[in-house]
Amino acid sequence: MNRLKSIFKAFIPFIIYYILNIIFAIIINYFKNTNNIINTIYLLFTSIITIIILILLFKKRLIKDFKDFDKNYKKYLTIGIKAWFVGFIVMVISNNIILNYFIDNASSNQQINELILFKLPLYSVIDMIILGPFVEELVFRLGFKENIKNKKLYYLFTILLFAGLHTLNGIKSPIELLFFIPYGAMAASFAYTLDKTDNIYSTITIHILHNLFTIFIIVLTKMIGV
Repeated sequence: MNRLKSIFKAFIPFIIYYILNIIFAIIINYFKNTNNIINTIYLLFTSIITIIILILLFKKRLIKDFKDFDKNYKKYLTIGIKAWFVGFIVMVISNNIILNYFIDNASSNQQINELILFKLPLYSVIDMIILGPFVEELVFRLGFKENIKNKKLYYLFTILLFAGLHTLNGIKSPIELLFFIPYGAMAASFAYTLDKTDNIYSTITIHILHNLFTIFIIVLTKMIGV
């Protein structure tokens, strides 16, 4: 019974995040606007509202971790960068195998992100570099780390949710479920970082660096026409 209660508490941030996304999606669909400036302002506003709610939910932990990160950031980032590098290598190799032997196009989630990046660049850069990593680490990692003491369950839930939602986003064919492997690799590296450092700012920082690198690769690829 206690384990079920802990699991439910761990899912609360995710449930809140999911409900907010549904509400915001309904609103933006109802008030459709082709003005990119207005769309950017609206999307940034919804992201900020989500962050405020999550900050209130994790206020004590965020303050505690900030003080700890300020003292130990070199140690934590060393752990995080090593974990990210392993996850990144697995992601690149598995992604190339999938694209070369199973699917012709990048994952639907990546295609959507690239489309938004070039259509709403201001929103995309702010969201991918600052807002997105903060929200996702609180939703997909911290809630589970705080409430689930069983490490196997912690890794299972955080990897399944993070990789699952990124894979299912805009999915057009069941074969695209193979992209769960590269997304799962990154989810595992973030989960490992939080597990070993027990500090959410470690994973937020690594996630930000990963997204920065991703944006650089996407823009560079478009510029050279690959």
